[in-house]
Amino acid sequence: MPDEFGNKTGKYVFLEDDGEIPDRRIGDRREGGWQLEKTISIGHIITTITVACSVIVWAMHMETRIALVEQETVNGARNDTRIEKLVGDSVGRVEAALLRIEMKLDHKADKK
Repeated sequence: MPDEFGNKTGKYVFLEDDGEIPDRRIGDRREGGWQLEKTISIGHIITTITVACSVIVWAMHMETRIALVEQETVNGARNDTRIEKLVGDSVGRVEAALLRIEMKLDHKADKK
């Protein structure tokens, strides 16, 4: 319901110095609203280029780090295979030695 001044929001409408009702559009500087300009400042261009370069450098470092991790994974798998073979060979030698000791003990026990 409009107030006595015809304002639907209930706020007063103040006249400009020339007696005209001000134009209160979005982006009007007097309202402190948004303002879009068609110009681009050099600061925005420099900032955008800096951010783009930073992203490119970051991506390149990530590629390098990923390649290093992949190489370490491959090397780790090779080492695991080598260690498993060495452990298997060692276990075989220990079993053979225990078998020889057992046979010697049995031989000595049979002599008594």
